[in-house]
Amino acid sequence: MARHVETYFVDDLTQERGDDVQTHSFELDGVSYEIDLSAASYENLESTLSPFVKAARRTSSGRRARSRKTPAPTRKWVPAATFSDAEPDPAEIRKWAKDRKIAVPARGRIPRSVREQFLAAQGKVD
Repeated sequence: MARHVETYFVDDLTQERGDDVQTHSFELDGVSYEIDLSAASYENLESTLSPFVKAARRTSSGRRARSRKTPAPTRKWVPAATFSDAEPDPAEIRKWAKDRKIAVPARGRIPRSVREQFLAAQGKVD
């Protein structure tokens, strides 16, 4: 079975097929649009917009305007990790270890063995 696929372009304004139909892009109030227009429809668009384009200021092409209808994304503030009842304060573990003459570094990570001893002494199992 043979299949024949035919693609043709239609002017979005007139709904007519045409070999000269091309896709054109424009932006208004930060919203980007695309429209397929024949040469005649595009000339109509250009002549209609001409007075506005002449009175307007150009913006840099590297920056796109943000839509006024879509607010800028915001970042939610998330507090730093805090120690809960399930996770004892390292300062508390260090004080406990020092009182029992268990070697523990003054800074940095507390060895797992010291942490496990502390939890066992508190009646908490890790």
